[in-house]
Amino acid sequence: MIPIWSEAESRLAKVDLPITSSAYESLQLVRSVTSDRLHAYQLVLKGLRQHDADVAGGAVDDLQRIDDRIIKRSNALSKQP
Repeated sequence: MIPIWSEAESRLAKVDLPITSSAYESLQLVRSVTSDRLHAYQLVLKGLRQHDADVAGGAVDDLQRIDDRIIKRSNALSKQP
């Protein structure tokens, strides 16, 4: 799972949009989500390898917050005319 997010983060870093682009805010969200998911999955693995349920559980909570952020953004976009 981590190689997917690592490669996505690397590829998204290469995308260059002007701040005036209508897609700029969406790109920033996707970059943030990608980076945050990569970090959370790294923590999940660390917690599992070290048999540390607190670290792994905290990372799973982070993943839920990331999903909540995506849902919030999606709902906001669907309400736009």
